[in-house]
Order: sequence, then C-alpha cells, then structure tokens
Amino acid sequence: MSVLKLLHIADSSFPSGVFAHSWGLEYAIVKGWVHDVPSLEVWLNDTLDHYLLPLEGLASEKAYVLAKANDYDGLIALDQDLASYRINLASREAAGQMGRSFLATISAMREHDLIVKLAAYGQTSSIALQHAVAWGATAAVMDIPVQEMLEAFFVGTLRQFCTVAMRLIPLGQTDANLVLARLLDRLQQRQIVHPSPLSIDLASNLPGMDIAVLGHENLKARYFRS
Repeated sequence: MSVLKLLHIADSSFPSGVFAHSWGLEYAIVKGWVHDVPSLEVWLNDTLDHYLLPLEGLASEKAYVLAKANDYDGLIALDQDLASYRINLASREAAGQMGRSFLATISAMREHDLIVKLAAYGQTSSIALQHAVAWGATAAVMDIPVQEMLEAFFVGTLRQFCTVAMRLIPLGQTDANLVLARLLDRLQQRQIVHPSPLSIDLASNLPGMDIAVLGHENLKARYFRS
C-alpha cells in the first residue's frame, strides 16, 4: 500500500506549487547560460551533485528520521536550518509556500498529530515549513520506505527542471525526457540513503544557481517564481 500512497503524493498534479517555480533556471535560460540539451544537462548534473543531494535530499532524509522518532522540535530546527541555506527571502518563501501547500492537502487526507502540529507551525511565518522537510516527514508518517521516498523526491524535482526547460528553451518532450533519463541513470549509481543522516551537516555549493536565483526576481517578465 505504501507504493500506492507514494504514487499519489508524488504525482505532478498533487498540490504543492512546485509547477510555479524554476529555482533560477528561467534566469539562466534568459542569460543564455542554458540554451540547449548539453548546457541543460551540465546545469542539472551540477544541481544534482551540489544542491539536491547534499541539501534538499539530505534534509528530506533527516526529516524522515526525525518524524519516525516523533521529534517535533528537531523538525522545526531542521526546517530553520534548511531555510538558512536559501540565498534570498524570495527562495525561502517559495520553498515554504510549496511545503505549506503540500502539507495542507496531506493534513486534509490523514489525521496525524505530527502532521497537524507541522501544519500549524507552517502558519507562523512566510518561510516556515520548507518543502523538503514537509515531504520527508509525510513519507515517514505514511510508512513509505526511505529509499523510495528519496527516489520520488529526486524524480519530481528533476522532472520539474526539465519541464521548465521544455517550455522556455524551447526543448522537445523527447529531448527533455532523454535528459531526465540520463540524470536518473546517474542518480541510480549514487548511494542516496545514509546510515546516520542526522550526523551529516546540510551543504550547498552551487554559486551559479545562487546567482540565478538572485537574478530571477529582477527579471522584467517571467513565467515562474523564484
């Protein structure tokens, strides 16, 4: 049954607001840094190695472990730690908006004390409840295995990047899905589950993405947020 639950919450139609965000990729395309299949693949490979795996993915894995232990205070501390890695207020608010949208639907679907408390915490500020934290905690409550939780998180995030590129470069559906397939092949070769995730510090080392996220909010016309 956990597979059915995962397919439901990982579907692109599930409310999270992710479709509205490009995380700077739109700016990179406007500036010409990303303009075809090879440049997109370089951008996304770097994103996977230096942002998604050491920051977003690790945060969702930490959230999973903390939620399994019913450690609400630990989840709040993790959420605030993750938000501190965002380069500007707009990106912190974007990730918070995604997390709150996601958890609002989860809380309507499933009554669980920890989910209720996290949803209430999400209303305390515009940056509260970062998406990766909401995702990991939800998977734990739903008894979705951690490996499958992380795989679905990475697939959904990388798929969103490819969707943005497909709309803006422009890029055909076949090319976009070939890029995604190659990224997933690379991901499959990586160990994404850590023996002791709580002992590992979050990290992000992707200056190009940081510059793109900062520049995005100053674009005169844009399709996506952040």
